[in-house]
Amino acid sequence: MARFTIESLTPQVETCIAFLRDSGALSSFESTDLQTTPAYLRSVARILKQKKYLDLEGWRLSLRLIRTISGDISPAVLVIDTRIKVKPNLRAFVGHRFTDRIKRSLRHNLQTILQPYGIRASYPDWEMKTGQILDLILQNIKSADFCIFDDRETETRPNVLIELGFAIALGRPYLFFSHKHKRPVLIDGKEERIDVAADLRGLLYESYDDYEFRLLDGYEDMVPTLARKLPTFLVSHGLAVRDA
Repeated sequence: MARFTIESLTPQVETCIAFLRDSGALSSFESTDLQTTPAYLRSVARILKQKKYLDLEGWRLSLRLIRTISGDISPAVLVIDTRIKVKPNLRAFVGHRFTDRIKRSLRHNLQTILQPYGIRASYPDWEMKTGQILDLILQNIKSADFCIFDDRETETRPNVLIELGFAIALGRPYLFFSHKHKRPVLIDGKEERIDVAADLRGLLYESYDDYEFRLLDGYEDMVPTLARKLPTFLVSHGLAVRDA
């Protein structure tokens, strides 16, 4: 079990409460300035540490354990929209670099986010056959309800960008997460840090870094962000409906 304290959870609670306030998700009673006080934020963190969840106006703050890229376990405060009804048998195609540490960490984290909504993730390497990789990826993207892409560690193997291109061409809704702290590559004897491809800068994507909350692992930034964005994304693309 990961060790954590009320003090370490409080910044995450503050971010979640700010998100709910800014999105108008809380009633006028819940949206008072009381929620910005350190005492209130610590009290919420204390409840989460004890109960692992707290319900607020149709949203649930949930304390979950996620995996960092190094394989460590870290606590994360996630928001779950308990008012939405997701279409049955919803499936998300996930594109990412196929390294052991990314597969181990990212897939665990996505399961943590998607499971409350009954969404199933699919990964092309589950069915991969030699010589049929592109056909398989195309079939998976075409049959998926939406896609999630993570470009971490794709500096020298940007296959994820090809998959993103397929999703755009096929008109599939997608969430694209771009790791900001990319490794530099040597070009003409000079080190240059890789950035998001210029052709993609006009598209919707979410950058994540390794320094949110003074932590050293980008998934501790990406995972809560995805949890906050997912409900509105599903509703806006007709994949879920929200109760009044």
